[in-house]
Amino acid sequence: MKLKNHFYPLIQKKLFPAPKIYIDGEDKVKVNPGSEENIIWVPNRKKLKHTCITLPNTLKGKKREAALRLKIMAWSPFKETQYCNQWKGNMASVFVWDANLVEKDIKENNVNPNSCEIIPGAFIRRPMVSGIRLVDSGSGKEGQIWDNGLLKVSRWWKEEPNQLEWTLFARNSGFISENNSSKEIQKDNADWLEVPWLRDNLGIGNLKYLLKNKIITTSLATILAFPLLFTLTQYVTYKVMTITTQNELSLIKEDTQNIRIQRRNAISNLSSIEQLISLNNHPHQIEILSSIHSQISPLGLSLITWDYAPGKLEFSFESNDKVNSISLIKDLEKDYLFHNVSASTRGTRQILKMNIKTKQEINR
Repeated sequence: MKLKNHFYPLIQKKLFPAPKIYIDGEDKVKVNPGSEENIIWVPNRKKLKHTCITLPNTLKGKKREAALRLKIMAWSPFKETQYCNQWKGNMASVFVWDANLVEKDIKENNVNPNSCEIIPGAFIRRPMVSGIRLVDSGSGKEGQIWDNGLLKVSRWWKEEPNQLEWTLFARNSGFISENNSSKEIQKDNADWLEVPWLRDNLGIGNLKYLLKNKIITTSLATILAFPLLFTLTQYVTYKVMTITTQNELSLIKEDTQNIRIQRRNAISNLSSIEQLISLNNHPHQIEILSSIHSQISPLGLSLITWDYAPGKLEFSFESNDKVNSISLIKDLEKDYLFHNVSASTRGTRQILKMNIKTKQEINR
């Protein structure tokens, strides 16, 4: 037992060396030493957007991944989007980023984007089970709310938020309630881990990680080579002994069988495709932004903040004497995209919240 405990960590370290991690900070890139064969790039937190997406429990495997991608592409504000997500049941905690911008950052640091894995810092630093905390992201401060191991809410500030901002963050995220009234800022300089804890929940991700290891891939190739060589030899011998007529009949049978299989697969996948398409149930964000711009542009207003989630929108602008909030709310209510519009004031800013109609409601 002692011998096993001694050699097991050595074997594990040899087969699964810790990756080399590049952490994009405010002024420079910090490098955590590790294996050159397994490189991870941690994007600057201010360049990331975060949301949580819930999918039907009936979706599994590739169908669930395809449905998640449809939801992300409809929500993402970037033209070219990449993302990384954590699953907890049927809920996904998702970070998205501008693929072109992050790729540019990687190349500027003499790293090949095709040879590295992009993972947000929240998925590499020590996670929480449940609670709220403020983490130093290296390029600002990140507020995090965890629920049963899932990163449910993440928000970035350039500087540490004051008590009012922190309380509003906790309250708007649903963390502060009658049973949980803590409003103090909980600072936590979470440790960086040698490997992403996210891999504990990823089957396909682990497979890709293992296939990067030359020792494992060489061993697998050697093991698979013998039966493959034997099978190939038998196949060649059989083909030599088979007459032309039998070979042609076999090919015809095989071709028609493939056609029948493809036809059955196409019919069985039709209902799945229709279900995936129906998940994108709201207008695209660019259509919503265009409609808002047409309402506020004649008033000489400019957007300050824009917070969109499927079915909900909140934005703000600097108020002035020319703006009549009641009139603006009425105009937005008349728009075919919005309903339940409300307004509030925070300092010199006007904040408007509204619900986005579904495609079925719009088409009625």
